[in-house]
Amino acid sequence: MKLVVDTKNEIDRIEEFETYLSFKPDTIKKCGGMVQLASDICGTSMAALAFVGKDKVKLEATIGLQDVEIPRQALFAEQEFSESEYIEVEDVSTDSRFANASFLALGRDIHFFAAVPLDSEDGHRIGFLCLWDDKPKKLSSKEKQGLMVLGEQVMAQLDLSRQLMKLSHYQEEIDQQEVTISKLQKQLVRTLKFSSMGQMAGGIAHEINNPLAIIKGLMFRLKMAAKKGRLEEGYVSDLAKHCEEGIDRISNIIKSLVSYTHTGGALAVKPFDMAELVHNQLAIYKDKPKSRNIKFIEDLPEKLEVNASKVQLGQALIGIIDNAIDAVEGVDDPTIKVILKSQDEENVEVAIIDNGCGVLEEHLHKVTAPFFTTKESASATGMGLTLACSGVAGNKGGLFLTNNADEKGVTVKLQFPADVSKIEQAS
Repeated sequence: MKLVVDTKNEIDRIEEFETYLSFKPDTIKKCGGMVQLASDICGTSMAALAFVGKDKVKLEATIGLQDVEIPRQALFAEQEFSESEYIEVEDVSTDSRFANASFLALGRDIHFFAAVPLDSEDGHRIGFLCLWDDKPKKLSSKEKQGLMVLGEQVMAQLDLSRQLMKLSHYQEEIDQQEVTISKLQKQLVRTLKFSSMGQMAGGIAHEINNPLAIIKGLMFRLKMAAKKGRLEEGYVSDLAKHCEEGIDRISNIIKSLVSYTHTGGALAVKPFDMAELVHNQLAIYKDKPKSRNIKFIEDLPEKLEVNASKVQLGQALIGIIDNAIDAVEGVDDPTIKVILKSQDEENVEVAIIDNGCGVLEEHLHKVTAPFFTTKESASATGMGLTLACSGVAGNKGGLFLTNNADEKGVTVKLQFPADVSKIEQAS
């Protein structure tokens, strides 16, 4: 007999049916327990889940049969059962509906047949929970009710497993998206770094040109003195001292720039003077056109030795100072103060204090989030403090931002261990 299942929506039914074909063995095993229970309750020698495809019926979780795939017409007669909620035939050999059916594909002598439908949540009939026996029989009302309940439980298990497969697929997509996002974030960091370099280029060129011009002038004076035979020791020594100061100034600028652009060994933890790093980083800004009118105040110890990642902390400082420079734009007497101190023998704190516009209280917890910005400029990326936070976190520390008590400006504090290697070893 031929089964015509959900004939009006057969294309949709087949499409949904195919999503049930990739169940894992444990799902079939769970359903197999319910198939066995149905066979035991109804006293039949054969049972199976019959998944009905376009032309074939796939038998799974079989009892008394082999897991096989057989033609639909070999199992069902011409009678349509797409709307039936329950099928029971006491003896197929005497039922005219099964006159053309062939149960030889099952490899057993069949007389009794019963089935309850397996309907998906979308209303598509994907198959049946089937019972067979080699003797004619009739199920009691309790047996019939038990069979129908078990059919519902089987379908519930199948739907649950399908949803879990979907979730697993979604998780794989999310994992892949996270990998893609991570790659994009790394690209963005590189882009922002070079973008910041472009913004600094004019100021750095100007700053290097200043001491170069001074050195050039001093050398001219030295040549003129040599021509006139006026190379007194004190005069030459004074000119040489000023030349050395200019050279040192250029050297500090280059060191700061190399520190900012350096990528190799960025996570290397090595001893260095934190006071020197802060001083050199501030040196980048003092003659930049944008920050030339800003008053920079350094409150630094003569020397403060730390064992940390110089590159990461240097980049964190630049991100915060950039942010402070933007904050004081347009205010009277713009000032940025940097305080470096030891909190105790084991921790260090750098505080960057500006007298700018401040941050709304409701935004304080958001300012380190990626891409969050309150700036109206199209060039604002919302990544400055994010990268700074990442840099200090890489040194086992934290970034803390508060509005100043006088309601003018913001204080950003970087706090980190004086010896990062001890924390890494402990963890």
